[in-house]
Amino acid sequence: MAASYPTGATISRSVIQSVLCVATLGVYARVVAFDFVIFDDWNYVYQNEAVRGGLNTDGVRYAFTDVFGVWSPLTMLSLMLDVEIYGVHPAGFHFTNLVLHIANALLLFSALERLTRARLPSALAAAVFALHPLHVESVAWIAERKDVLSGFFFMLILYAYAGYAAKRSRLRLAGIAILYVLGLLAKPMLVTLPFLLLLLDYWPLERFRLWGPPGARMRGIGSALLEKAPLIALGALVSAITFAVQDPSAMAFNHLPLELRLGNAATSYLAYMGKAFFPSGLAPFYPHPEGDLDRAFAGMSFLVLIAISLGVYRVRGTAPYLLVGWLWFVGLLVPVIGLVQVGNQAMADRYMYLPLTGLSIMLIWGVAAFIPRRFAGAVALASGIALLVIAGIAARQVGYWRDTRTLFEHTLRVTEKNYLAHNALGWDAVTRGEVDRARGHFARAVRLRPGVAQFHRDLSRVLSMQGQDRPAQIHLEIAREIETSLMASK
Repeated sequence: MAASYPTGATISRSVIQSVLCVATLGVYARVVAFDFVIFDDWNYVYQNEAVRGGLNTDGVRYAFTDVFGVWSPLTMLSLMLDVEIYGVHPAGFHFTNLVLHIANALLLFSALERLTRARLPSALAAAVFALHPLHVESVAWIAERKDVLSGFFFMLILYAYAGYAAKRSRLRLAGIAILYVLGLLAKPMLVTLPFLLLLLDYWPLERFRLWGPPGARMRGIGSALLEKAPLIALGALVSAITFAVQDPSAMAFNHLPLELRLGNAATSYLAYMGKAFFPSGLAPFYPHPEGDLDRAFAGMSFLVLIAISLGVYRVRGTAPYLLVGWLWFVGLLVPVIGLVQVGNQAMADRYMYLPLTGLSIMLIWGVAAFIPRRFAGAVALASGIALLVIAGIAARQVGYWRDTRTLFEHTLRVTEKNYLAHNALGWDAVTRGEVDRARGHFARAVRLRPGVAQFHRDLSRVLSMQGQDRPAQIHLEIAREIETSLMASK
């Protein structure tokens, strides 16, 4: 590596690990004082009797059979375990999320160093992972235990795979398979992980190559792919189970035409890249544009993605980390990019919890290779400033997750036509006894999204609380008509 970073071998691992821990705590420690938010936290924990009952036989049965949102039984079991340890108090759930995030950052550093033998670049990539504002949602939101828990198994697999590549054995591969299943049971988004391992075989492990004389190309890829076959089969099996038991309400938006789903996917990839380098306007929910999708911009986004893909492939021999980092980013997002539309979001910050590292690899190893060593001091200074900036933005973003009102008032400031934010604020107002305020938010949600039965039911409820029986009955009847229509269309 013709590096402007030193390999970092003179820097103690324990120092790097200590800095990662302290910096991450500095950004996130206050989450343990935060409340539940009325956005899945109630469904996952606060009003979920099975989870509130703790870890028992009925709870285990519930975790594997009753689905809210995406099937993630291991995540539900982890929440039940928290109840056993801390009771139904938000501090305990937040603490576990934070501990898992810190563990993930430390594991990522160890795994990248083991894979690449480049300590300082690995430390920088881990620091970006630990401190980036896009990851606040995954850490500060109790219901997103899925991210930090599946991320834990993901990082363990990366570390274990580096050991397997150095000394291959069936036992080690079996251990990786077990970790993979556990990760899938925490969040099925890990389904594309076997293909990421194949990328790591290319770089940095160099078990095969994609350049050179025709006879030398692809040598070794057959055996590398064959050993991934059991993992691919396991991923396919868990994916099939996930779709079979999927909460039907989460698939309600899958009726969108393929053209709109492809267009939103292309624009979302660019939006994720934009938020990775300029993390502003972050929110827990971005409404899907549906028919309002800018088709011209979607077409341009698609061309940009093609251009980048062709560019990194052309330099695959001299800069293989660019191809690997790019496909890491693109590939890990495939299950949640909206080609199969689950939920009504256009994109989500939480989906970048694992894919972001691909962009970090492109940037960090690219700088290490292309910036002359005489600029090492300037690069180190710029890296330090960049980490301080993203840590500051992340710390501010963490504050928005204090409670429901703070979070969704911020969401309304940075997004447009956000019916979910209005609905959440309506329920927050109900819990505070602010009926007039609740009515205003529920009415706004209905105007923005008149085809959602639950919004009409919520508005009907507060109208009844105000003694507006006739308007309440009208909205209740509308809700029933919408539900009857949906049932008839299935």
